[in-house]
Amino acid sequence: MKHRLWMCVALATLLVACGTVPVARQSPAPSLLPTSSPVATPTPAVLTAGAPAWVSVSVASGWRSTSSARLADAPSLQNPAQVRAWVDGMTAADKLGLIDRLDTQALLGDEVLVLEIAGNWAKVAIPGQATPLDARGYPVWMPVRQLTPLAPPDSDQSVTVTAPHAYLRSPAGDIEVSFGTTLPLIGMEGSSYVVGLPGGAVMTIDAGAATAEELAPTAASIVTTARSFVGLPYLWGGTSGFGFDCSGLVHLIYRAHGVALPRDSDPQSKVGVAVARSALQPGDLIFFSSQEKAYHVAIYAGSGMVIDSPSPGYPVEEVSLASMPNVSDYSGARRVIPATPQPSPAPSRLPASLAGREWTKLPTTAKVVALTFDAGGNDAGVAPVLKALADAGAPATFFLTGRWTEVYPADARTIAANYAIGNHTYSHPHLTQLNDQQAAEEISHAEALIKSTTGRDPHPLFRFPYGSSDARVLADCHALAYGGIRWTVDTLGWEGRSNGQSEASVVQRVLNALQPGEIVLMHVGAATDGTTLDANALPTLIRDLRARGYEPVLISDYVS
Repeated sequence: MKHRLWMCVALATLLVACGTVPVARQSPAPSLLPTSSPVATPTPAVLTAGAPAWVSVSVASGWRSTSSARLADAPSLQNPAQVRAWVDGMTAADKLGLIDRLDTQALLGDEVLVLEIAGNWAKVAIPGQATPLDARGYPVWMPVRQLTPLAPPDSDQSVTVTAPHAYLRSPAGDIEVSFGTTLPLIGMEGSSYVVGLPGGAVMTIDAGAATAEELAPTAASIVTTARSFVGLPYLWGGTSGFGFDCSGLVHLIYRAHGVALPRDSDPQSKVGVAVARSALQPGDLIFFSSQEKAYHVAIYAGSGMVIDSPSPGYPVEEVSLASMPNVSDYSGARRVIPATPQPSPAPSRLPASLAGREWTKLPTTAKVVALTFDAGGNDAGVAPVLKALADAGAPATFFLTGRWTEVYPADARTIAANYAIGNHTYSHPHLTQLNDQQAAEEISHAEALIKSTTGRDPHPLFRFPYGSSDARVLADCHALAYGGIRWTVDTLGWEGRSNGQSEASVVQRVLNALQPGEIVLMHVGAATDGTTLDANALPTLIRDLRARGYEPVLISDYVS
């Protein structure tokens, strides 16, 4: 993540598909020799400037000039377009080289307006992709062979591809098409839709990969659709299920849901209704700006998470907004779909006994000890820790990070079903290095993930990662109804055997600090050297504590 602060920031001054004004760039053009594929759509020899045309291939790439495409781009220029072979065949350098060459893409059946013909190339405007560059639509160059002046057949109903990719089939051959491709519905053939293509061809598509119903512009549907592309490699100028840039992902997903947005991120940042960061709802668009231009856009997924196609070399991802390396460029959010009414659960209240300070010991003079375990690294010690606790019949409190809960959901559920839990933030940052909003997002996002995964509410117990706290972030914690639980003694088992620790040193540190109400800090993960000293030492530790008259207890038993 940090390495790309990155590519987005470094590329902000170049950004085209995500928001700035194109500047022509010359480069060697590949051959446009025709292919012999049997599923190529016949294209009449003449397109007419000033008249409409339709895309006749699965994905037509829109180039900055007639010389923008390179030899590496030849597969994308054919009819049929060999989009998957093109994307898979490019090196990282080839993909980076698309900057200032590829501006956008259009899908099979999309209408364009022909502006100019120059040999084998047509300059077109794409009316469905609004832009301040041209009131008629996004202006790009496309190969003539990928366009036809013959419109798709008329129909009162259309079919939209809802899978990331799907196949149109016919006796002549198949065409792999993208999510969002919309074609007129001709009829049904078994469990398949029969659709009409520009140029007159008729093909079928499995009804499980498409829909004849309009996709409702709801936050749930938009976020679910966006999640289906997580892991898809970034493609500069990409506007199809074969690869997206940041604004291409947003544009196509919302278009498929009946919401027309401009193609690029900067004009996207000017539509809809402004939303405060504290009032974000799933489906809102989040923008990042430099020099007063929005160079990046992401979809807010809820619980502090966003989905975006970040930059060349990185795939579509779902990450915490607070953890994004360009979060300092956050410039605002826009709501472009109707707000979803949010339920108003009874707010949690901070217990009075946790107000004003972090606990470093339990408020008691009884000979009791609180065994606590932080879960933020790996789960190497979970099984032996749980076995030791079960064998001894000892209670314990586990502080879970949201990220750990995502990675180890089964462990999180087992722990929450049998022991007390607390909140340890989402990504384990130094909260003192974050602003109040970022700190709150870390805590709230972790809470949401822990609840949805385990069915348990971690309130009111919270532990600051690294023990990094001050009065300001403690107040942030209190505002969310959490009290800070520090520790009396850290076993240092997390340092590992390679740093001089051992099972014996773990036990001895606890016994040396032993006092009524002692809070012991341990970890469920392995040290960097792979050792799990806390887990290994736990049976002996519990035995030795009891031998001295101390009994393990829950922290929550002392919260009032």
